[in-house]
Amino acid sequence: MIKGFDSWEKFYADTREAENVANYSLTDEQKNLTYGDYYLTVQQDLLIIGYILPQEEVSPSMPPKDPEAKAEWEYEKELMEDSYSRGYRFGKAYSVVCPEGELGDKHVADIIMKISKADFEILKTSGWNLDEAYQLDPGWGEEFETKLHKISAKSCEKNISSDEMEI
Repeated sequence: MIKGFDSWEKFYADTREAENVANYSLTDEQKNLTYGDYYLTVQQDLLIIGYILPQEEVSPSMPPKDPEAKAEWEYEKELMEDSYSRGYRFGKAYSVVCPEGELGDKHVADIIMKISKADFEILKTSGWNLDEAYQLDPGWGEEFETKLHKISAKSCEKNISSDEMEI
């Protein structure tokens, strides 16, 4: 669905409302996703495996000495902290379509599940192909499939509309 807006203010208000609905319906696992975590999501039937960059890679702790560079650093740091507080995680996402990975942010509501570094490495070895990962290590595949089913069941229970919540 394509949505039109009469003004930027209406666009931003609609975006904030959608963000509030998404944040309201988060699972505990989604709420706890943080720097250095690995995750799995699906976008238009494409399996995406991601890595949330460590905080020191996203925002170095020491500001530059140059006043102009320091002002830009402070601005960027404030933006990253605001995005993080609103549920966005900056990192690198991988798939069969983009095996080298792509930098960007992802809202935690779009993340299906946190995965382990070992899961990440198996999927990396398989070229981000879930079927190939299952063939590489069938025992891992069965365990991973069980996790996916549990997460699917939880997310079905958690579905909620904006009409059911108070914003």
